[in-house]
Amino acid sequence: MEIVISIVFIMLIAYHLYKFIYMLTKLNQPASLPKTENDLSELRSTSLNKLKPSTFKGQKLGIILYTITLLIASSLLITMITTNQFTLAFAPLLVPLLFAEQHYFSQFAIREDGILSNTRFVPWKKIRSFTFIHIDINHRNYGYPEINDKYELKIKTTFGAIRCIVLTDELKERLAEELIAHHVPEATSNEKITPIK
Repeated sequence: MEIVISIVFIMLIAYHLYKFIYMLTKLNQPASLPKTENDLSELRSTSLNKLKPSTFKGQKLGIILYTITLLIASSLLITMITTNQFTLAFAPLLVPLLFAEQHYFSQFAIREDGILSNTRFVPWKKIRSFTFIHIDINHRNYGYPEINDKYELKIKTTFGAIRCIVLTDELKERLAEELIAHHVPEATSNEKITPIK
């Protein structure tokens, strides 16, 4: 049983490491949106944090913190395996470390070859559709004055979705135009998912 759990955690760490390195290769590439500081100020992450530029400089703190997180998770796993002290009691320590990435990065950028969101890069061929969800009283983020009556952009991918908050109608239109230009269809009414109440 311990061997199976060890293999699962090795694969989990390897996946997060791969995803992190892949995201780093996409930083500093030119973005078609957001292009300016004004564009950046009109977007929020789903945790309502202001976005930072998708550059090494803009994401420096997140890169440092997530590198430390990956090193801690890896060394903890290696220590448990080499000392033969791997127990299920340690599993809850590893999982939150690896899935805390959304707290380290706050970025969203449309690139020539896909979309970069936090530590995730999704190529165009893996993007299925997009929709804008009005942030009304039924929306899970409603209640924050800055985003009430604004929009949540939901981009459906092969595995999961990318989300961000859009604060202006003008940027909403530009994002829609950019996505359509990359042959991403707008979700049909039966595909649209109502916000969590």
